[in-house]
Amino acid sequence: MDKYTFFNLINILRDEKNVNHYYYGYKKMIKEIIDSGNDWNKNNPNASVEDYNEKILELKNLMEPIDQIIEENNVYKEEEIKSKNNLYNYISEQLSFLKNYEKDILTFYINFKNKLIYDINKFIENKEKYISEIENNMNIIYQINVIFKTYNFNQSYKILNEIQNIINKIKEKEENNKIKKYYYNLFQILNNKNVSNSIFENFRRILMYEIEKCNNWFNDNPLAKKEEYDSMKIKIENTMKPLYQIKEASEKYKEIFRKETYKNCSNNSSELNKIYKEYIDKIKWYQENPNASINDFKKEEINIANKLFFLANKIAKR
Repeated sequence: MDKYTFFNLINILRDEKNVNHYYYGYKKMIKEIIDSGNDWNKNNPNASVEDYNEKILELKNLMEPIDQIIEENNVYKEEEIKSKNNLYNYISEQLSFLKNYEKDILTFYINFKNKLIYDINKFIENKEKYISEIENNMNIIYQINVIFKTYNFNQSYKILNEIQNIINKIKEKEENNKIKKYYYNLFQILNNKNVSNSIFENFRRILMYEIEKCNNWFNDNPLAKKEEYDSMKIKIENTMKPLYQIKEASEKYKEIFRKETYKNCSNNSSELNKIYKEYIDKIKWYQENPNASINDFKKEEINIANKLFFLANKIAKR
């Protein structure tokens, strides 16, 4: 070993890519080793080959325990990188979903309301069979309500709280006349387009804020630990959970709507045929206007939303 070997070792340690390879907590220690080697070289311009060999051995001995620790942490490091990538991918997917699929999210929300009405009707007819569906819907409303309360969206919170209370009363009361009264009140609330729009907009705004806040945290904490990445991913998944539950309920309602509407239209019901045609026209309009603004889309949805509610009501009573 000689002076060239010494400089080669120092350059390898100094190289940013190699330094980044090491566990973050030991960057400072590696830098101190590099600085000590450079200081020794400056102070010993006439050092012999033996002196350089001795110093190189000293530097390697200093690095050896760090290398051992790094080796022991290789598995952890791989898991840390995996957690970081998982969080990054999840944030990217949710941002894209919330920004680019606003029309679809609105459709999920409308279908969820329709399914809630449908399930309440079925529950009134057969409490035992449909109690689980009511509980699932209530759980979704409760989770959204907690989010609204946390962010002080008082108006939306009060509306959802009122919906929860009405559904609870429907579950508790046996008298048909009272049930019908509560159901009518619920129907009026859900069928109010101003109420629907405010809840939808506020809910989506909160989700977007939460995802962007998580994204900012991710960008500001490039050296976070695995546990921190995992914890943040769980937190944001829980925030997004109600939306995906609404999406799932929406898919269920679409299937109910398709089956029941087809069945009733097959029985030559002119009224249902007419509504079914409008539903198809809405889908056609959506396909032919991919660049329409969200406000235009809302108008089209609102145009037939009332009729879809009444359709759900008719289907449930047949």
